[in-house]
Amino acid sequence: MGHPVAKEWSADGCEHQGSKRVIQREHRGNDPSSPPLTKLREGEVARAALVCAKRDECKAVAVHFFVAYLCSLPPALAHHAAHANYSKMLRLALFDKGAGGEAGVRAAAAVEALDLYVAGCRPVDLDARFLYAYAEDVAATCPAASLLSLPRVQHCDGCGLRQPGMARCSRCRHVAYCSNGCQRNAWARRHRKTCAELAKLTERADEVGYEPGLDKQPPADEALALKEAGNALFAKADLEAALEKWLAALVLLQQREPAPATDEVMAKILTNRALALLKLRPPRADEAVEEARLACRLAPTYLKARYRLATALAASGDAAGAAEARAAHAAAVGAAADAAAEDEERAGRDALQRDLCGGRLCGRDPLELVGEAPPAHGDARATASSDGSGVSRREMRRKSDPVARGRHAIVSLTAAQMGKLSRASARYEAEGDHERSAACDLRRVSSQLALAAVQRRVYAAPTDAEFAAIATFGPADEGRRKAAELMERAMEECRALGDAHFSRGDFALAGRCWSLGLDHDDVGDVWCNVGVCYRNVGRLKRARRCFRGGADLGHGDACVELARLEFQGRGGPADREAAAALCAQARAVATPPRAARLAQLDELEAALARAQLADMEALLAEEDILRAKCHFEVLDLPQKQATCEAVKQAYRAAAQEVHPDHLDHADAAKAFARLRTSYEALQTNGGRTRHLMLLRRNPPARPSVLLKVLDEAGSTKGLAAAAAVFIAAELLRLAIADDEPAPAAPVRTFTPERRATATPRAPAFASNAGELYGGATSAEVDATVIFYLEPETSAGDPDPELYASCSIDTLCSLPSGDDERVVALSARARRAAAAAPPCENYLQAEVAVETAHGWLTTD
Repeated sequence: MGHPVAKEWSADGCEHQGSKRVIQREHRGNDPSSPPLTKLREGEVARAALVCAKRDECKAVAVHFFVAYLCSLPPALAHHAAHANYSKMLRLALFDKGAGGEAGVRAAAAVEALDLYVAGCRPVDLDARFLYAYAEDVAATCPAASLLSLPRVQHCDGCGLRQPGMARCSRCRHVAYCSNGCQRNAWARRHRKTCAELAKLTERADEVGYEPGLDKQPPADEALALKEAGNALFAKADLEAALEKWLAALVLLQQREPAPATDEVMAKILTNRALALLKLRPPRADEAVEEARLACRLAPTYLKARYRLATALAASGDAAGAAEARAAHAAAVGAAADAAAEDEERAGRDALQRDLCGGRLCGRDPLELVGEAPPAHGDARATASSDGSGVSRREMRRKSDPVARGRHAIVSLTAAQMGKLSRASARYEAEGDHERSAACDLRRVSSQLALAAVQRRVYAAPTDAEFAAIATFGPADEGRRKAAELMERAMEECRALGDAHFSRGDFALAGRCWSLGLDHDDVGDVWCNVGVCYRNVGRLKRARRCFRGGADLGHGDACVELARLEFQGRGGPADREAAAALCAQARAVATPPRAARLAQLDELEAALARAQLADMEALLAEEDILRAKCHFEVLDLPQKQATCEAVKQAYRAAAQEVHPDHLDHADAAKAFARLRTSYEALQTNGGRTRHLMLLRRNPPARPSVLLKVLDEAGSTKGLAAAAAVFIAAELLRLAIADDEPAPAAPVRTFTPERRATATPRAPAFASNAGELYGGATSAEVDATVIFYLEPETSAGDPDPELYASCSIDTLCSLPSGDDERVVALSARARRAAAAAPPCENYLQAEVAVETAHGWLTTD
């Protein structure tokens, strides 16, 4: 019996029981009464254990329940759970004869304490439903006889000592003490507050009856009530209590039969627990990761669980895992969006079929159809744009054209049904209701475009239903021709409607009309028209995207328009740089802009120059603020005549320059924070008075005169003045200088005579070691060289050693002033030394050659 339930303890109790606070906190002192009694009284786990303890036939259920709890713990925690006192008290409550209601109370406290212990340990897998079969097999190996053989050992509630025969509390009959001193200490420490609650729990254990629902599955309503209670506690920032409520709900839900609805509720509870764990101080990120992973396994389609997992991984420091989780969340969001879009398409298709085919258009307000009509979507184009913001044509059509959502039903529309829209539009136009007339026109044109698009797609890959629906249009070639004609007419009508509304000044409705043809625009004119509409209604971001996607940047007018839109955006440095580049491109393109556009281009370049100058002034203002010595210098105000209104005006003027939203610089936030601090210090009369007194008491250090001079010299004005002085001096020098400068005197160079630095002597390894070099005549030197150094003219091959030695002697006997002979003989001696074998004389000869050459050639 190696299972924790079947483990036997000695009479002394658990060997892990000790007096150290760490061990007592980890095992909760092995005291079943240590959890809060309010949790014991409200816990459904305790209620289930009490009911099982009252009925003999339910003992196995309680054992199974407890074994499942132990099996749900990780292997690292199973050891500690096996040595806890909770399992022993549960066995005594279930199998000891004559235990009565008190044993049931102890069992309830034991299971509830185990519940809180599991909450503190954060097991990896709380769902232990699949382990019930294993729990039945384990329980079968634990007969009642073996459990009855365990000795019943009490423990002292004061000091933790375990020995039989201790006296119990006379009121609650729940705890025992080994001495009166321990009873007094325990009463003063905690038992005074819990004694009455334990007594009520004992009475409740005697009164509880048999409830069939608790033997197998707890009601789902109780788990949902605990979940809502946890949500309420979380809203009140009581995180610990919320975690306990949610854990109790999980315990009830995991006892139910597996079902998708139950798994989804458990996933939501685990996601909430992960968020609460991250909000704790300090946060328990690792536990939150485990909770979120389990939620993702229970409900893979629950998007919030994936997002919570990514957040928990980021909080735990796992950047790679967080990035992977974010990618998985994005993919899941995309899949959910596609599913929602499909549902929306299905609903729109059914509604459209009822309205158009049923002939009930006049029964609805056409203004509602304007809302359903394609919204302007210039920020989405299938082709790749310069900012990389393009999306697929399918998504664009899905968002822009609600008629395309029901393309299978639209194929069956006839010309008579579209004629109803035309007649309704004419009737509303005659009545002067332009909005309803425009709604009908939009509906009709979008239907024509969708019908043409569907016919093209159907002939590309027809299905049986689609082929039957378009059989009235004739063969495939004829159907494609009719679809192309219908598309061309619809595009012309779309442009005509947009032009008409644009001429009336209704830019929003013109944009809606033109946007119907965005998906079928191959030239880009419609995109530019929609961009103009967006610009006129102030939606500059979408206007920029429309122009980027459709404008021909090889044309000067398009470059100027896009540059204006870039500059009219947020006005940041990046936007201004893009506008400046487009201005330069507009002047360099083959098709120059027109005269009106040239005027706009000049104005735009002037505005860009002013913006650049304003940036430089803002940087100077930021530097002045950071270098200021007091609050008055920060706001550039005099110390004696500053008023509240002057302080406010100076603060507003400076804030417009150095605010981080206006100034894109690393120190902008720091400068604005200091400006804000100075304004708060000087905005009242009392604040200015206190700051003046502080300045008088601790005046700021006066800057050095030299630093001030250097600062002025390094400024723009100083550099300009220095350049002006230099230019004036050069001009004056050129004016007073002679026309023909005097010729320069020739420079005479004198070659120094060669002198010996020291009297040379023969080296120690020469035949005349230590003697002064007396020199030799040229004839003697030539004869010696020819005899010793030229083998072909000599009588025979000289001895190598004698060959090297004579070369050195001849070299050393040369006169000190004969440079050419020294060089020539040195080269021959080097060749002789190289030809000699590697012997001791050879090495000496090589060293001697280098030494003698150095002596004789030194100036």
